[in-house]
Amino acid sequence: IIEKFPQIEIILVDDDPLIHKIWGIKVRKHSNVKLNSFFTAEDFLKKSNDIPKDSFICIDSNLGDKFKGEVVSEEIYKRGYHNLFITTGKCKKSVIQPYWIKEILNKDFNNILDFLYSSLVIT
Repeated sequence: IIEKFPQIEIILVDDDPLIHKIWGIKVRKHSNVKLNSFFTAEDFLKKSNDIPKDSFICIDSNLGDKFKGEVVSEEIYKRGYHNLFITTGKCKKSVIQPYWIKEILNKDFNNILDFLYSSLVIT
């Protein structure tokens, strides 16, 4: 069912290698989904000139070293990326949602993919 949708690019910013591995395995089942993964927001920002502005960017709430995705995502927003989502393994209600974040989502790749596709308007 998912394959009928257009090509999308998802950016993962998460410090957990296991999340990178799980998402990498799950994305292989979807030929129309491209996944770019980064362990820090700084790594993403270094490569951001090569990443389309309409990409869906999923940023972990807890990036380690006391960095919060809700905070570091503001710089990404200021660079013109507006499809920003915070992902969390905790209760979504425990995460404060800044105005530049579209949604707080759990880290389950399939649920995120379903959410992203349900938010697309196909013309």
